[in-house]
Amino acid sequence: MFRKVFLPVLYAMAILPLHAQDVRRGKFECLKGRAGNSPITMFLCSGAGHDLASYYVVDIGYPMALFRMNDSSQAIRLFGKGDEFAMNAVAGGYTGTMKSDEPARDCAFDLKTVHVPHALDVYAIRSLKKIDPNQQKGASYKYSISTIWPRGGGPRSEFIARHIGTLIGMKYDGKTSLKSFMRRSADMVPKDLRDVYDRETSIESQVQVFVSDFTNDFLSLTVWDYSYSGGAHGFSTERFSNLDLKDLRVLCFEDVFRQGSEKALLPLLEQAFRFDKKLKPEEPLTEGGLFSDHIMEASHDILLSGKGVVFHYGLYEIAPYSEGMVDLYLPWSAVKGQLTTRFSARLAKGL
Repeated sequence: MFRKVFLPVLYAMAILPLHAQDVRRGKFECLKGRAGNSPITMFLCSGAGHDLASYYVVDIGYPMALFRMNDSSQAIRLFGKGDEFAMNAVAGGYTGTMKSDEPARDCAFDLKTVHVPHALDVYAIRSLKKIDPNQQKGASYKYSISTIWPRGGGPRSEFIARHIGTLIGMKYDGKTSLKSFMRRSADMVPKDLRDVYDRETSIESQVQVFVSDFTNDFLSLTVWDYSYSGGAHGFSTERFSNLDLKDLRVLCFEDVFRQGSEKALLPLLEQAFRFDKKLKPEEPLTEGGLFSDHIMEASHDILLSGKGVVFHYGLYEIAPYSEGMVDLYLPWSAVKGQLTTRFSARLAKGL
């Protein structure tokens, strides 16, 4: 599963109308239903001046990100890797049409809002500030955040809030109001930008945090970062974060996979890449766009879901910029022999 670089760039263009220091609140929804004959789960963030989502068709299994294509107030149009959703709000959910390239789909869908285990909201802020406040003209620094945020109090809410604060680059003290927290974050022009960059070059930085999977005791997050500081194009990164809401801890690679498992994972990841790129067994991986004929290491940036695990490779890690970021999905059944005893027991009860 490849994620091309243009996704966050187009999304960046879509949210430009936000005014400086304007904190907007939206809503988070978990939607379930069907697209044609296939069951679908979608986690939708909307109404904060932007719309984005993560969804998966249950018979495929891995979460895929979607971004808004337009600013129409009449409908939400989201697109991702070969997928497009045209969504109209109806009582209790959404209806519309889904188009997909792989597998080929062109069908109607009906999604209903379902109860989520922990109340979340969506917030967005955009700030525009001069890099050098002493100059009337010159470069500006544009900064925007969009993120989910827990509603209410308690240990889970505080754990989620503090971790999201870390993801968007600010230490959350648990007391400051979210609006003040976001305004303070967006208002800052990092010192290294003032000292290093040309005062005539405008700089843009964006962070988006949204849900990829959500259960009673588990929350997985995707973090998109985009920055532009001159040149032909900006630079995008994607990060995953997996929160154990039962034990209130962040799950990392070593919590999921046993020591020494990486060697066994490599051929599985190569098989996943061949499947994704439709390569024949005798064809080298370079034919699919990789630098090498072998994947040399298992990425430790992983996204966990109820169906399996996604291994994420950023720009230039195993493929050139033109190929985008590489996400390789393995179902739990393929990696069950490589899991830690503790995580295997947890998985058996369901995330």
